[in-house]
Amino acid sequence: MATRSDPDLSGSAQTPRAAGLVRAGPVRAGPVRAAWPILSAINLAIAATLFCVWLWTDWSGGAGKALFDRASSLDMAQAADALAAAEDDGRRAARALMPEDQGRTASFLSLTASAAGLQTTAVDFSVAAEGLPCCDAVDASIDLQGDIFDLPIFLDGLHRQAALGQVMGLAALVEPGGTARARVVVRYLRPHLPDPADIARRSVATAPDSAWSSLWLRAATVAAWRDAAQVAEARSAVVTQTQRRLLHELPAGLAGLRLSGGSLRWTAKTGLVTTPASLR
Repeated sequence: MATRSDPDLSGSAQTPRAAGLVRAGPVRAGPVRAAWPILSAINLAIAATLFCVWLWTDWSGGAGKALFDRASSLDMAQAADALAAAEDDGRRAARALMPEDQGRTASFLSLTASAAGLQTTAVDFSVAAEGLPCCDAVDASIDLQGDIFDLPIFLDGLHRQAALGQVMGLAALVEPGGTARARVVVRYLRPHLPDPADIARRSVATAPDSAWSSLWLRAATVAAWRDAAQVAEARSAVVTQTQRRLLHELPAGLAGLRLSGGSLRWTAKTGLVTTPASLR
């Protein structure tokens, strides 16, 4: 059975979702983790101030002494500004694929394929069954047509995108002469951001002022982005290693397929598998 990391091109009329490569699903909102225990455990005013400064110094690499030096001078506006800066830093470091980013990512993938001499026939995004406690896994299934020798050029260009995408698998059907239909599956991550309604319900008893509720939401959001950024830092080396391995293994199977036709399949688990047309 085909999986996301094991693409199947046996049915050209099948869509990526129908072929079992991708599965639509809702984006889950994760629990409020790091922000809530801190903000609810101590006096609200002190907590908001100390917590936002802690985030600020943590992300900027400053000494812990800054927390105490600045706590007395910060007000709610300063706390909000500090949390906004920390959220921006976390978002950049996480290199995640949010729903609003999918259009730009699809355009990037199509332009990268075009620059490599390939034609993009479909780009489909969906939430995968696999995921992490802090993030959803989002798969992009890219259907391509063109010369099989242009496929490595496309793959080499994937590292230039803003979101951190890992090639999970590819498959191609090659006609004699090199004309091919290929499918590439790239996996991104999307953090579980806090639910504003949940934050409002939890905070109303302690902080009925909507401004405080907004501050709590921002702090919880920063915590979610920080979790995603930590995952991205650890995942970055794996993504690079996977791409290098793929680009190293792929050329060996292309020459024979261009001459006689056939199929190829690659996943991180199986490596490259080629099948001549005579054996299909």
